[in-house]
Amino acid sequence: MELPPEIEKYLLETMEVPLKIARLIPKSQLQKIVDSVRNAVLEWALDLESEGIVGEDMTFTKEEKQLAQSVTYNIQNYIGGSVYGSQIQQGSSHSTQSQTLNINDIEDIIENLKNCINDLGLNEKDKKLLEANISTAESQLSSPAFNKTIVRECFKTIRNILEGITASHIATEIGTKIDSILNQLF
Repeated sequence: MELPPEIEKYLLETMEVPLKIARLIPKSQLQKIVDSVRNAVLEWALDLESEGIVGEDMTFTKEEKQLAQSVTYNIQNYIGGSVYGSQIQQGSSHSTQSQTLNINDIEDIIENLKNCINDLGLNEKDKKLLEANISTAESQLSSPAFNKTIVRECFKTIRNILEGITASHIATEIGTKIDSILNQLF
């Protein structure tokens, strides 16, 4: 799965040897999507059947069509992990939505990173780069009017370092939270 162009450009600029950049999605995750959809369709068909809507030979009678109009079926999103800072609206009209940046979330991520930096298995160069970006982000956050652009770039670099060690559960969890913060900073 390709990355957004601005992230790919940034990564290519930071690499000594330019390579094709992509996110890898395990086959098991794709199978989980197919299984979830299959189960949702089966549950829906069973709900219809319990209402007397069976569709013999793939066709529905006039009565079944009328019954089907009164059946409500809620579709849920099947998310395989945590969702942070997400905003979803569905079936609403004339609505507005706003999202504010929670400085406490950023401070929590920074604190988590500082607590686990030695457990991430980073090489010395990446460790120093991570520490420098953490320090820069902390400095900006303590400023009366911090620069979102600087904080965003720090977190982009932090995320890129963590993506290099995605086998670590800690890095994956913090990476998810960083993605949420980056979405709020754009």
